[in-house]
Amino acid sequence: METLSPYDESARVFNCLPNDCPSAHFQESNRLGEFLVRNGLRPVDFTTNHDSMMKECKPCHSNCAVCTAFGTAKTMCPTCRHVWFRDSCVKVCPAGES
Repeated sequence: METLSPYDESARVFNCLPNDCPSAHFQESNRLGEFLVRNGLRPVDFTTNHDSMMKECKPCHSNCAVCTAFGTAKTMCPTCRHVWFRDSCVKVCPAGES
């Protein structure tokens, strides 16, 4: 299974990584064919099995230092960069709340 990470989302450049995802990223498994379609890419090699699984590294929400999925709930973002408010990681507490 290859691991890919979009380091330059605007340029649509994907890199193969030798190990796990970098910090502040989470790993998601995808079918190769679905990944290609979702990212508007065409396969170079039409003999490849596009049903094969691959790993994709995706960035955490900007409020999260460590995550298991994209979001700010404690279940997805166990390490918050800022403050917790009602089980969500937020930059600042809403006015009038503590």
